Amino acid sequence: EQAEPLIVAKANLRSRVHRRGYMDYVGVRRYGPDGKPSGEVRFVGLFTAEAYDEPAHDTPMIRRKVARVLARAGAAAGSHNAVRLANILETYPRDELFQISEDDLLAAALDILHLSDRPRVKLLLRHDPFDRFVSILLYLPRDRYSQRLRERAGEMFAKAFGGRISAFYPSFSDAPLARVHYIIGLTPGRHPRPDPAALEAAVSVLARTWEDDFEDAARRLVDDPAALARVLADFAEGFPPGYKDRYGAEEAVRDVVAIEALSHPDEVGVRAYRTGDDTPLQFRLKLYRRGVTPIPLAEVLPILDNMGLRALVEEGYPLRPRGAAGDAADVWVHEFLLEDHRGERLVFAEVREPFEAAFRAVWTGAAENDLFNRLVLELGLPWREAALVRALARYRQQSGLDPSQAVVEAAVAEHPGVTRLILDLFKVRFDPAIAVSLDQRRERAAAVQAEIEQALQ
Repeated sequence: EQAEPLIVAKANLRSRVHRRGYMDYVGVRRYGPDGKPSGEVRFVGLFTAEAYDEPAHDTPMIRRKVARVLARAGAAAGSHNAVRLANILETYPRDELFQISEDDLLAAALDILHLSDRPRVKLLLRHDPFDRFVSILLYLPRDRYSQRLRERAGEMFAKAFGGRISAFYPSFSDAPLARVHYIIGLTPGRHPRPDPAALEAAVSVLARTWEDDFEDAARRLVDDPAALARVLADFAEGFPPGYKDRYGAEEAVRDVVAIEALSHPDEVGVRAYRTGDDTPLQFRLKLYRRGVTPIPLAEVLPILDNMGLRALVEEGYPLRPRGAAGDAADVWVHEFLLEDHRGERLVFAEVREPFEAAFRAVWTGAAENDLFNRLVLELGLPWREAALVRALARYRQQSGLDPSQAVVEAAVAEHPGVTRLILDLFKVRFDPAIAVSLDQRRERAAAVQAEIEQALQ
């Protein structure tokens, strides 16, 4: 293959005069009588400012290259694609125009042309012929560009090539694409060669926004098409920055599902869950309520205290979903990190739903707020069975023989096994769902009562 007679590249030394940039290298090959290269004349210095300011079609060394690329692209003269290709080449990094081959420039220009129709992340790589650096053009939708993304992408490129960021040049225009030109310095012959497609995929992940993740999570977790459309329309822009910093998209979708389940303005949604960071003594409670004011802590903490729970941290965030009329309305989301000093021996999956139902019942006034509610966690009881124990204790107190309610509350909570047997005795005696004869009931009740007496001993 015939070697190119002219080489334009960047030197690996910075100029000490004029401007502090890497010097330009121009090599003109000499050929012997046999037509093979026999030497080279090298010019090292800096291109003048005119080389960068003159239009590409008027600049020596690149005007013919640009003209040939436009001709090979096959776009009809005066067509929209021809105009766009001319603009792509005119705004292409000038150093790249000097150094890139005609074939590579044609492929790059066509790639960029297609990006204009469907903006997305795209990488264009060019290796220095002397293996001293790699030039990377990163194109991405303009609304995805940020300084943080630019820094993270540059660090990723440097790590992938085992090199360093020698320079970067962001560029913006009225087009829907932003561009960053990276120069990654290399150690010749001693660096990795990563897969460009894998690098591009990794940048695509970096360029994703929280809203992108929310839409994907909603499509995975919301099955009903009408509900999905409503969630995306109402909540796509309804999350404040603090919320997005703290929670991932899947958690946001779970919150939205809980909010959508609220049927009237005064209703409070309740959701208990655990994360991978929680200890066996911890779990989390989220409360949801529509309205411009947060839920007062003074109304929440007494309910938790009487369930034997200690609130370690509370965070509250106002969401601003849009309704069918397009008006935004506030929804408050509160998260409590709770600690249960006896939680290590409890199975959270078994007590989660009874706990949620009990909190909701106390909040709405369907159940009383006292220490009998601790039984919901100790035994995984429905709140109505805890209310039954409360009723039995109140009935006993009428005799005047029992100590105070606080002592009874502590006794039944400290001995949940006995409390469970007392509830079993009540069911054996009175539950109509147990289809046995009266004699059989009496026999079973006597057996359970014997268990209770043994447990008390």
